[in-house]
Amino acid sequence: AILYRASLYGAILDGASLDGANLEEAILDGASLEEASLDGASLEEAILDGAILDGASLEGASLKRISWDTETNWQNVQELNTARNVPTELKQQLKL
Repeated sequence: AILYRASLYGAILDGASLDGANLEEAILDGASLEEASLDGASLEEAILDGAILDGASLEGASLKRISWDTETNWQNVQELNTARNVPTELKQQLKL
């Protein structure tokens, strides 16, 4: 899927298969991505403020220059250790 610059504010994408999707610069504020598969997806410069990523899979995903806030839920995220370009601040926050 090509969702470049898509506005997905508050979207419910629980369990969605977005493997390899282009989500560059997408607005995912408040989006629910619980158990979503984002393996190999490009989330470069995506806005994840308040997004729910509980149980989402990020194997090989690119997280270059993403933004998030204290409300972003990273609980039980899978394969974050294999994601590319994970911001240092996020690694520190999640103790990776």
